[in-house]
Amino acid sequence: AGAGVAEGQITASLTGVDPGTTITFWADEDMAGLDGFALAATTADADGTVSVSFPTALLSGGTWFIYAVADDGKGAPASHY
Repeated sequence: AGAGVAEGQITASLTGVDPGTTITFWADEDMAGLDGFALAATTADADGTVSVSFPTALLSGGTWFIYAVADDGKGAPASHY
């Protein structure tokens, strides 16, 4: 992000990760339906911790619930709030 842009950070611990799995973090207003919008994404190649940064301006007002979607490109993506 550019200078003066406030950033938030999300850190998650992963298990059962296949190499090349895309982890996308989403924000949702109602914690139901997996119908939020993407905040940031990263690629994981092994179990462990991943972190992403995102501009906090994306989360203006209200209460937000963060969830992750892991997609290894092989099976159905896994998600968790």
